[in-house]
Amino acid sequence: MSESDYCKEFAKILADRNPLQILKQIETIANGSDVALLCYEKPGEFCHRRLVAEWIQQETGVCVNEYEAPEPVKRKKKTDTQQSLF
Repeated sequence: MSESDYCKEFAKILADRNPLQILKQIETIANGSDVALLCYEKPGEFCHRRLVAEWIQQETGVCVNEYEAPEPVKRKKKTDTQQSLF
């Protein structure tokens, strides 16, 4: 199935849902804690989580921000020689 076809089919599923009721359920489960929608795709790759986030925002006005992971720290390469303390 193409990404476009998947999006169309997923939109049909979301159309049968009540976004305000879903947000209420999430709030109940979260019990005052922050909430994150998780996905296993790499940043920038297509995932259905983003479709849900956009749907929630369009239907309710609640902004679902994208988490930006920090850039990994580049580590120095190990040297083959032993460093001296003196």
